[in-house]
Amino acid sequence: MLVPRSVFHLHAITDEDALRYAIGGVRFHHDPDSGKQIAVATDGRRLIAATWAVEDAFDAEATIHASICTQVIAMTTGTINRVVMTSNEGRIALSANHPPCNTTLDVLPLDGRFPEYHSTFLDSRDKDSTAVVLDVALFEEMLATFRQMGVERVVLAVADADSPISLTGEDEDGVSLAGLLMPSSAPGDAVEVGWMPGVTTEPALRKEPTDQ
Repeated sequence: MLVPRSVFHLHAITDEDALRYAIGGVRFHHDPDSGKQIAVATDGRRLIAATWAVEDAFDAEATIHASICTQVIAMTTGTINRVVMTSNEGRIALSANHPPCNTTLDVLPLDGRFPEYHSTFLDSRDKDSTAVVLDVALFEEMLATFRQMGVERVVLAVADADSPISLTGEDEDGVSLAGLLMPSSAPGDAVEVGWMPGVTTEPALRKEPTDQ
């Protein structure tokens, strides 16, 4: 199975020190409903899942330790943007056999049960919820500014998909901050909720106003 190099960056939200569950690495498995591969990582508070199409399905399920993921990223440089993942007698081989890199990592996957995460996505997908398109860089910079100013927790609120998102917070000295971030979509655009694990129905679109 070919795995995009970018998928291994999911290691950033694992918890290598966790004593419960196998959340110290990235979980790889095949989704028979969509025919695609899924990789998922969590530290118990954050969770990200990624999916991509493959020609040769990886039927085994395996959790690759975060440290191995960082090694894969380090060994795939330049034009190498995918690695080959295979399974044999309980071991996982990760190969990048493209000049100038000809490296294979032979590793044991993590033991333990990975949390059941599909239902969490299903519970979060309320048909009446508001979907908003955000510019990742702008959102990241805004949160970074809040943190640099000593705010460790923020409250997000949005009225509708055309309205700015408000962020509020307070530092330990009692300084309150309030910010606004405009959505990236144009007013009136239908906002489509993208792929989510375990969701096989058509994505819900934002409700358009109707004439009374």
